[in-house]
Amino acid sequence: LRGQRNVIFGNIEKIYEFHSQFFLQELERCEQTPLSIGQCFLRHEKKFYLYALYNKNKPKSDSLMSEYGTVFFKTKQMELGDKMDLASYLLKPVQRMGKYALLLQQLMKASRQDVADLRDAEKMVRFQLRHGNDLLAMDSLRDCDVNVKEQG
Repeated sequence: LRGQRNVIFGNIEKIYEFHSQFFLQELERCEQTPLSIGQCFLRHEKKFYLYALYNKNKPKSDSLMSEYGTVFFKTKQMELGDKMDLASYLLKPVQRMGKYALLLQQLMKASRQDVADLRDAEKMVRFQLRHGNDLLAMDSLRDCDVNVKEQG
């Protein structure tokens, strides 16, 4: 596991920085005006690409963790007295994008007003979810022994 930190954790630190330095405060400011939340998402559209990159790396992280890290990380979990294992924590960013899409969808349903920003934000979040899967599929194709050009 030595030297594999970036494989295990991917860009989770960048996602954390984005949330702690920018996005969380903006979301909290929308508490009294929930329909303005779409603008927060759209203002930071480029930062949500971090999630697509994280999703792309996740299978490599999972593989390394299951192959070499099970005992090591289980021991650390017990030392810390944590109920959740590292794999559960590393799954959170993957789940968060789906939760964001659901939140935006529910806000649109609950609103009687024009929800263009919410709709655009939800589309952007769903795009990033798909984009992460597309990046993952492209990696799989690179590792494939089949000559795609020969297959038509």
